[in-house]
Amino acid sequence: MKLLKNRGIAITITVIVVIAATLFGIYRSANRVTREIEATFYDGVFLENENRLQPALNSHLENASNAALGLGTILGNYPELSDKANILLVAQGELVSAASISRKEATAGELRESFVELMRVVDGVTLDERDTAATEHHTSTFRGAFSAMHNTHYNIAAEERLSEQSPIFRIVSTFLSASRPDFFHVLSVPQ
Repeated sequence: MKLLKNRGIAITITVIVVIAATLFGIYRSANRVTREIEATFYDGVFLENENRLQPALNSHLENASNAALGLGTILGNYPELSDKANILLVAQGELVSAASISRKEATAGELRESFVELMRVVDGVTLDERDTAATEHHTSTFRGAFSAMHNTHYNIAAEERLSEQSPIFRIVSTFLSASRPDFFHVLSVPQ
């Protein structure tokens, strides 16, 4: 207790406590901002200039995933397409099980590539009338989902939200290894 009666030691302890509390507050705030930004990936981005909620990027991924499931299921029934259809279904399963935005981005790329490869061989196969119609529907849905991803404002909104933070806040939160939001780099629309 004699240490606390020493004015210099008491001031030093106070300064250390204030700095530690400030750093802890910045760390928690940075993590909260990250959670709020990433929530818009799943919930949608509110577009103030249009006064509406834009559909979530994740909902477009779900649409692409469902279309891939339909395509893989239908086209897997054709022996000459079954290998490529199974690869598409594996990629679709990986997208469904992806738990983070960065993992969803990676698996969406794999799904897109699997789709492109399957579409390359579909043209050389004669499908029955019902399967042709279903394939056209699922293909259109898949491409539409990727096209819609290009129009989402998730990355823009994330950048804007991060830029609202002061430079010192950003530097300190980086120094403290606070979480940063995952961005989603949208792939081109598959042909």
